[in-house]
Amino acid sequence: MIQGKASAGAFPFSASPRPLQRGPFSISSFTNAYKRNSRTRLFDEEGRRQFFSEEEREAFITAAASAPDTTQTFCSLLHYTGCNFTEALNLTALQVDFSRRAIVFEAKIRGLYVYNRAVPVSDSFIKLLDQVHNVRHAQSGPQASERLWPQSKKTMHDKVSRVIAEAGISGGPDAVPKGIRHGFLVHAIRQRIILTRTAEWMGFSHIDYIGEYAVQLATHAPELVGDERADAALMW
Repeated sequence: MIQGKASAGAFPFSASPRPLQRGPFSISSFTNAYKRNSRTRLFDEEGRRQFFSEEEREAFITAAASAPDTTQTFCSLLHYTGCNFTEALNLTALQVDFSRRAIVFEAKIRGLYVYNRAVPVSDSFIKLLDQVHNVRHAQSGPQASERLWPQSKKTMHDKVSRVIAEAGISGGPDAVPKGIRHGFLVHAIRQRIILTRTAEWMGFSHIDYIGEYAVQLATHAPELVGDERADAALMW
């Protein structure tokens, strides 16, 4: 988890994470919250997954590499950070932190307060953003607070959808831009990223959300979370 103050200079965002709310751990609390929050569903009512599989994630980022430059960077942002579509659309040069090699997102929780979260990304992605959008130069100029992708939400949605189709992802509820974000989450869980860190990267306001996702995976796709005995053996 990235902590501390943002780098000095033009970069104005504090990347210090806010504490996640924690409630009592119980399956019933997960189940009740699941019923209240449709956004936390990784599977539809027919049990079909609504997230990119590992193979689809690889196919998507490969297809994005063949897309026009600005489409490639937008798709890569969604893929490597797990941000939601609106966050990506509103990204400015000032939110690219070169010193921390991270993308910093700002969000408002239920209209009460604003927090920033930093999601680390690869050096190669930072370099790509700078090459395509001239980010370093923009940070110190009048375009610092302008969106990197000024197109409308519908235009960018159509561009991402075309890349998804070109990747051969079709026919299921996962074949939509939101499947990218959910795929990032599932990938993090499969890679054994600690849940609090994954929740922070995803921008969840409550730690129980990540628990709900983990329970859904264990229930509907146990092969994705690994064998329980094999995990226990790591403790012996």
